Amino acid sequence: MRKYILIATLFLFAIKVDAQEAQNIADLDFLYQAIQQTPSYKDQLKGDKKYQQVYESMKSNFNDQNEFDVYRKLYRLIAPIKDNHFGFYKIADTTLKPNLLKLNINVDSLKNSLKDNSITNIEGIYKSGDQQVAIFSKNEEEKYVFHLESKTVVGFLIKTPHQSLDYISLQNGNRGFVLLRNLKFTNGNFRMLNLYRTEKPIFNNLEVGKDNFEFKHLADGVDYLRLSSFYSSNANIAIATKFFVSVKDSINAPNLIVDVRNNSGGGFRTSQQFINFLSRYKGKIYILQNEKTASNAEKFIVRLIGKKNVLTLGETTLGTLTYGSNYGKTLSFPNHKFYFYPTDSSDKIDFKYENVGIVPQVILNPFTEDWILQTLKYIKAND
Repeated sequence: MRKYILIATLFLFAIKVDAQEAQNIADLDFLYQAIQQTPSYKDQLKGDKKYQQVYESMKSNFNDQNEFDVYRKLYRLIAPIKDNHFGFYKIADTTLKPNLLKLNINVDSLKNSLKDNSITNIEGIYKSGDQQVAIFSKNEEEKYVFHLESKTVVGFLIKTPHQSLDYISLQNGNRGFVLLRNLKFTNGNFRMLNLYRTEKPIFNNLEVGKDNFEFKHLADGVDYLRLSSFYSSNANIAIATKFFVSVKDSINAPNLIVDVRNNSGGGFRTSQQFINFLSRYKGKIYILQNEKTASNAEKFIVRLIGKKNVLTLGETTLGTLTYGSNYGKTLSFPNHKFYFYPTDSSDKIDFKYENVGIVPQVILNPFTEDWILQTLKYIKAND
């Protein structure tokens, strides 16, 4: 009887494995076909036999049972493409019991091995609020992001073929996954992950509040214009246009600070009116930018930096400005667990800045003093 039970068990397991593999392949085919419709694929990888071989190799052996292993393999189709507007995620199912990825590691030994690493080395011990997180190598291409107190892996840093870093976050105890593309490692910190090796920089940041736009006379001969969102909703376009009309005649100082820190972008339907105005501006323009300046806000800067009266100050922008999405369409996989956010814009004018970001002409110190004050001092010293 035990023999028959064993045979039946093996038979049912084989059926389960076959069904899972069929589901995995359906998801693989779905993603492969969706990616091929994107402008970034057509520009960079269309007809690339090595990319096709990656797909075919996965398809020949894709019987993984664990959801994260499936997700991680599917990511291999995204990694080679230089398009930081791609989205790929699994929505966290909070009805499920957390499936924490724990490592049996001696925390004291790990901390001791990392404690003397330079802040130029990604591997080390970071602060996240009142917690400690270690980043260390899993293999040549990947690094664990490891919560020391719980001995839990909270994500993976992955080196892409473009010398950038992607991050896969294990949300809510491995019940959901999110891909963050093109993470910046600056001053020994991963600001986007709230991980800090040094004193937390605060002066590069900008607390926006509820209003996306602000104008004021800052000092004698200096005006200040804050543009915190180019989001292309009808509501934000209307707000931006009303604001622009109300202030354009008042902006006439010989020096104008334009603050686009933390502006994550949007579209030209919002930003173009400001670009047109500033392109004709007779005074000197000082653009404040930071790591969270992204997408259309970066395009905004690119369209102004070639002008003799424009100077950029701050830190390098995010480097997520090419392609983008006109329609914001999210695609659900056949398994209805994974989701892909493709790009559909063919605008690659600014492609040289993708991943790299826009380096400021004047670097400001994020630790010592408010950036507006630093800019005012620069204006006074160079006027």
